[in-house]
Amino acid sequence: MVSFMRVRVKLFGLLGRRFPDYDLEKGLEVEVPEGARIGELLARLEISNNEDAVVTVNGLVQKTDRTLKHRDLVYIFQSVVGG
Repeated sequence: MVSFMRVRVKLFGLLGRRFPDYDLEKGLEVEVPEGARIGELLARLEISNNEDAVVTVNGLVQKTDRTLKHRDLVYIFQSVVGG
C-alpha cells in the first residue's frame, strides 16, 4: 500500500498559468507518494527538465533528486531568458 503526503507548491513566472485555478497567494497543495523526489513532483506538474526551473524547498535551492517531506514548501521559479 502506497502512502501519500502533501506539499505546498508556489509557482513563479508563467508556470502558474498552466493551472486555471492557481491561487497566487496560496499556491497549490499537491499530493505525492511518500518518498517522492523533486523530479517526480516536477513530472507530476508537467514541468520538463528542458525548462531549467530553479527549485527551492523550505527556502533552500535543491536538486531534483532531493526527497520531499510531508508539508514541505516548494517554490518553482521559471528560468529567465532573453537579452
